[in-house]
Amino acid sequence: MLAGCGGSQPPTGSAGATPQTHAIATNLDRGRSRARRGSSQELLYAAAPDGDIYVFAYPEGEFFYAFQLKELIAGTLCSNSSGDVFVPTGNTVIEYAGGSGQIATLSERKDYAAYGCSVDPTTGNLAVANESAKGGRGVIAVFAGARGNPTYYSDSAIATYWYCGYDDQGNLFVDGQGDSSFAELPLGSKRFTNISVPVKSFGQIQWDGKYVTVATKTAQTIYRLNIMGSAATIASTTHLGPSRSLAQPWIEGNTIIRVFRRLSKYSYKIGFWKYPTGGKHYLLIKSPDKHVDILGVTLSVGSGN
Repeated sequence: MLAGCGGSQPPTGSAGATPQTHAIATNLDRGRSRARRGSSQELLYAAAPDGDIYVFAYPEGEFFYAFQLKELIAGTLCSNSSGDVFVPTGNTVIEYAGGSGQIATLSERKDYAAYGCSVDPTTGNLAVANESAKGGRGVIAVFAGARGNPTYYSDSAIATYWYCGYDDQGNLFVDGQGDSSFAELPLGSKRFTNISVPVKSFGQIQWDGKYVTVATKTAQTIYRLNIMGSAATIASTTHLGPSRSLAQPWIEGNTIIRVFRRLSKYSYKIGFWKYPTGGKHYLLIKSPDKHVDILGVTLSVGSGN
């Protein structure tokens, strides 16, 4: 892939507090918790705006338990290969460590608001997509090894960053609001490559094992992309029925997990679809709080939480 294609800026510096470990989450046993702690159970995490995190067995969908963060959640979730889950909240990202239940807090500048995130499978670096909390331009924050202070990257063609996703080579792809809404930060580079993608609206970005994928903003369609330099073509398309959603989808192997939007026939439920087939969901699971929106989901693989 080619780098340095127009409208890019070098990193704007780094800032933020040293990460601290705090027990600031409280487990909320609501009478339905049967978490097999210490096992290799794969767990599905779902986040609500009020700070509640719901944990389900995967792939069965059985509700295990919930815990609540002190902070409100504005963005979406991501996870790493160790099963740790990262939750953007304001100008911080909270890490719920798989297996130990400990919390680490990664801090950004106060004038940024974290939204989407992704972990580089080659380095463990954590990338966070930010909008400006003061009406300015957003940035991408990268925490080396998901620790310490972030380095900030910006692209003059993108005003606000919503989502980001690494491929299996450590290249970071981002989207957001601006003249050019999709870009790549190649591994080792300090400059973005702006990429022309034949998609009208951008949402969640994720590597599916073969392709970089991008969902539409309504998360009803997921595109698998062939990217060559500053242009992308669509390799295939997955449609998710029967209704749209503004929640983040998650691809896990041959499965897509996505929340249905509020006021639809399946309000507040989490659906499972075959990937890349799509079509109609094959499984539905209920949130324990049926009137609470869910912003997004991620999978904690073998966490034993």
